[in-house]
Amino acid sequence: MNKTFRDGKNEMYLANHRAAVNNLCMASFGENMRKRAQDLGLSDAEVARRVEISPRRYSHYVNGERQPDYELLLKICGVLQTTPNQILGFDDGAADSEKLNEDVAAIIAGVGGLSETKLRALREIVEGMAQPQPHQEKQ
Repeated sequence: MNKTFRDGKNEMYLANHRAAVNNLCMASFGENMRKRAQDLGLSDAEVARRVEISPRRYSHYVNGERQPDYELLLKICGVLQTTPNQILGFDDGAADSEKLNEDVAAIIAGVGGLSETKLRALREIVEGMAQPQPHQEKQ
């Protein structure tokens, strides 16, 4: 670690920053759990029963007060029929995946009648769009 971050003031700042980020993640985690349970028509008590933990313990996770271990996270995701990435807020879920599949299918259907020259041109356009663009300053 860089020496400038070793003094007590900066260590305290970093610890507070980590705690704030952790609190945001856990609040989102709890909200995602509750929303998914509601989508499935399950109460918190029913999810807790199916996960085989007490309703009080489950409420700690839903309220962002505690974090489940990995094994329990997987059990919760199993009951909620979702993935850890989705419940932790790292993935928007199946709706985005379905939309992407629809978009890809529409593109494939649309290019079926293009000539070879137009297909090559389209490929160059797509590859160009996929390339990271350098930062452009406003003029």
